[in-house]
Amino acid sequence: MELRTAAGLAGIRLAQQAPKDAWAIAAPAAAVLRRSQTWAQQTALVPVAVEAALACGHRQEAEQLAADAARALQGTDSPAGTAELQTARGMLLRDTEPDRAAEHFADSHRRWQQIGHLYESAHTAEHLGHALARSHPEDAAGHLTEAADVYNDLDATADLGRCRHLQHELGLARTPTRGRRGYGGQLSPREKQVAEFLVQGATNQDIAESLFLSPRTVEHHVANVLRKLQTTRKSVHGVFPAESETR
Repeated sequence: MELRTAAGLAGIRLAQQAPKDAWAIAAPAAAVLRRSQTWAQQTALVPVAVEAALACGHRQEAEQLAADAARALQGTDSPAGTAELQTARGMLLRDTEPDRAAEHFADSHRRWQQIGHLYESAHTAEHLGHALARSHPEDAAGHLTEAADVYNDLDATADLGRCRHLQHELGLARTPTRGRRGYGGQLSPREKQVAEFLVQGATNQDIAESLFLSPRTVEHHVANVLRKLQTTRKSVHGVFPAESETR
């Protein structure tokens, strides 16, 4: 949980254009990751730490982290860990070899889709669209629209705003995204993410920081999760298996 929270906080600092602050959070978390050897788990830390290191000019540290992750994941069956590694590899190449970076982002995108992780899939679709903007603008526009649609469905307002800004900045904006679909008594994709955090014992503040949501929005999602599952916060682990247990 602490690694994922650190990744979320570092991601917030990157979004706030504060890469030094992001690296100050990501660097010690990466040291914990190396000691714990939990590379196969989904933490989101490797790509965020690589991005923060690159933004601070620490390319050697970024390359070393990706190399360490690659060695640790070799021969393992970890779709999420490999998807995060591929995103990190794309980050390393995005400014110098965007087409090669796009190949890594595309592979990451496919892996996230295969295991049903909509938010992560959308995030890599956004990276993929950015990487392809110059060489394949039509494909890039499609990927960015896909990402915006998923962000819209997930109520990921900060991500949606960033993606729409990127679309306009690159001149690749399309028609407005579709309306958010209803899920009735079933958990929405965003509510499933919140439920996974609740199972791990996360506080509302942890969830807000990791998913880039306001505390009020998190309170709303938590209430919906508990109502739909007909359970309490203390008992949610008995009716909603942790993500790590279902993989």
